[in-house]
Amino acid sequence: KICDVDMTTKEPVEEALKVFENILEELWKLLLKLCYIDETNDVEATWAAKDVRTAERGNKIDSYNFRTLHYTAGNGTDLTVTLTPYSKFGHQRPKDAPPSNFVRFHANIPSEEICTSPEKFGTDGIVFASKPLVLGGKSIENFGFRFEKGKVVEVIAEEGKEMLEALVAMDENSGYLGEVALVDYHSPISMSGIVYYTTLIDENASCHLALGSGYADTIKDFQNRTMEECRAMGLNESMIHVDFMIGTDTMNIDATCADGS
Repeated sequence: KICDVDMTTKEPVEEALKVFENILEELWKLLLKLCYIDETNDVEATWAAKDVRTAERGNKIDSYNFRTLHYTAGNGTDLTVTLTPYSKFGHQRPKDAPPSNFVRFHANIPSEEICTSPEKFGTDGIVFASKPLVLGGKSIENFGFRFEKGKVVEVIAEEGKEMLEALVAMDENSGYLGEVALVDYHSPISMSGIVYYTTLIDENASCHLALGSGYADTIKDFQNRTMEECRAMGLNESMIHVDFMIGTDTMNIDATCADGS
């Protein structure tokens, strides 16, 4: 059966295939919309303007010099994530660097996030996922993690618990966070109301975290530092990097600045 159509005769099969083709066409239309692709507009100009807005948001966040982010939500999330003094959400080429040294690119399209890497040992509390995680071909829902001194010490899940426990035990650092990302709850992907079951789309629907490796380029002045120096600053390094979504319509994030405000 496809779309509840009996496939024992030729005519219903053709009907089912047409239904599938129509669904696929609508999905492509939606994906193009989420990627801000419109044949009537200048797509490159649209993304250039979006880049400016994203950079402004990241730089504004960095200007506060945040040290901790405290997440709470109606689903039970109560998590504190510590940032390093070198963590940055903004991503801009240094003003004194020659343009030839940098290639502009988008690591992910669509993209709605600003992100950084937290301090490896600075995460404490409990966090619950707000969307499914596809892991090893299986969709895992309604799960969470409890952290102590940066590391996952408990996996909470009705189904798929063994897979999640294996994930955080993949190597000695896979149970630590490598990324913290901020996403507007009213992002286009969130407002579409659809779970796409592919992380590179779904992660842009909500604030999210990632277990495993952090990103060296979220460290201030990273281009002049070695990986050893970045690790010494608190950057986690692992063989995995797995994002999971935590943002909800009830989530609140309180940030504490370096001066305690």
